[in-house]
Amino acid sequence: MNKNPQKSINIEDSFLLKKGLSDEEVSIQIKNKLSNRPIWDFWSSYFVIVIKNLFNWFNIILFGVAIAFLILGVGFGNSEFGISKYAFLIIVFINLIIGVYQECKAKRTLNKLRIVNTPKIKVLRGGKIVEIMTDDVVENDLILVERGIQIPVDGIILDGFLALNESMLTGEQIEKKKSVGDMVFGGTIVNEGTAKIKVTAVGKKTYSNKLKKEIQKQEKPKSEMVRGVHVIVLMLSLLIIPFACVTGYTAYQNIISHGLTITNSSIQSIAVEIGTTIVGAIPTG
Repeated sequence: MNKNPQKSINIEDSFLLKKGLSDEEVSIQIKNKLSNRPIWDFWSSYFVIVIKNLFNWFNIILFGVAIAFLILGVGFGNSEFGISKYAFLIIVFINLIIGVYQECKAKRTLNKLRIVNTPKIKVLRGGKIVEIMTDDVVENDLILVERGIQIPVDGIILDGFLALNESMLTGEQIEKKKSVGDMVFGGTIVNEGTAKIKVTAVGKKTYSNKLKKEIQKQEKPKSEMVRGVHVIVLMLSLLIIPFACVTGYTAYQNIISHGLTITNSSIQSIAVEIGTTIVGAIPTG
């Protein structure tokens, strides 16, 4: 038995206990985006993955080479070079597709990690108890929970008593006793008791969703081999520009030493020499 004194509730919550929310109040909450329905976050997630893979440091350099070739007319018109000089872009886009696919697949897998797995819940609305999808729960709803139910949202107990298993959130197997006035969190399982809970947080604002977001942010520890690869990549990045400059200067001196004049064709030759050096120095596999 819970020996803690009952905490009082205010007049508004007393009315909520009798009637719950009206249809009009529910509509207002949904309009204000205060429902438990997940919000599609394409522009803040998948779009970022595409941009990150498209405009990494090496791709920016390779796109720069391709743009320089286009400006100089390499592979077009009377150019002595063929369109094959742009073949390196095929590898770039293959890598892009593979990278985006793998990251999106990993994200989808992580998104399926659900702390809360309660498809339906009973709520009091307009004085009647109805069963709805948990996605349709809104802030200030009055939900009814009993033994065996996993609480889908955060809230405060207005009536009843619960013995909760919070191991999904805390990792602790210790049973927690909750009564009127106590907060409960989505993801906890009711071991014993019944209660009416006023919803205080839904969707991304719930503790379980914030916890999930923190898990998603966690970076995998980098091994010595991975760190070594990153160092090599950094060194290559720093050496690409000097190599390109030396190659360009050598090609220019070669033209001058043969008494040739600088024409559009010779400029293309110098650009191709530089571009080939850069492409060869970048790990595109």
